[in-house]
Amino acid sequence: MPVQFNRSQSMTDSNVKIHWFYRLTLLLLGVAVAYVVLQPSYNFAHWIPHSHLRAIGIPYEMLLAFESNADKLLHPLMGFVLTWLLLQARIPFLSLPPSRAWLVVLVLMIGAELWQFFIGRGFESLDITLGALAALLASVLFARQSQA
Repeated sequence: MPVQFNRSQSMTDSNVKIHWFYRLTLLLLGVAVAYVVLQPSYNFAHWIPHSHLRAIGIPYEMLLAFESNADKLLHPLMGFVLTWLLLQARIPFLSLPPSRAWLVVLVLMIGAELWQFFIGRGFESLDITLGALAALLASVLFARQSQA
């Protein structure tokens, strides 16, 4: 005789699975970010597909400007994504309301910038500001989504 599940049980199972997916994604992204932060120097230029961008007509000067400012794009992106994942993962020992989750990410960003300062990469308050604003945006959007 096949085992029958009611609809609420299957929804609960899928919720558990999606939370584990978010937790695993948060862990993997955290490891990747920690690797980049811990490096004495890191260049994002090798991630940029120069030949393809040049082939579609993007001037070399624009590529150089993007390379030198790529981290200004990555800080808000990581602030938003880390906050969103932290809220979606619903980690049992770290149950955070959206109003506090962005503060956790802010503390992590300040720690990363301090570490970079101590290993000689410099401390940039603009990086923290951009990341914090994106983290705050993620927590506001999450709170609005939760209310709906």
